Amino acid sequence: MIDAAQISDIRRYLKRAWIPFFGRFGKLTPVQLAAIPKVLNGINVVIASPTASGKTEAVVAPVAECFIKDNWSNLAVIYIVPTRALANDSLARIEGPLLDMGIT
Repeated sequence: MIDAAQISDIRRYLKRAWIPFFGRFGKLTPVQLAAIPKVLNGINVVIASPTASGKTEAVVAPVAECFIKDNWSNLAVIYIVPTRALANDSLARIEGPLLDMGIT
């Protein structure tokens, strides 16, 4: 069951990232509800869930939020995908929201 209060809390923490990453959906998937708070709290995570469950956004949105909020000067994220094509597709999908946030 999706908790509306939890979504509201996450939305409040993702002040800059909510609209670019989740604005068109208006809700979060279960994997996003589980992962985003951990990422925001600096906990290392490994996410494994079915295709199209929101794994990429579950990590990239909170990391981008922290990048801006905490004024990071550098960042390292290991993102493992099984194929180069999937890596390229993922990059193309997150590039727009990141640009909307002023991150290149």
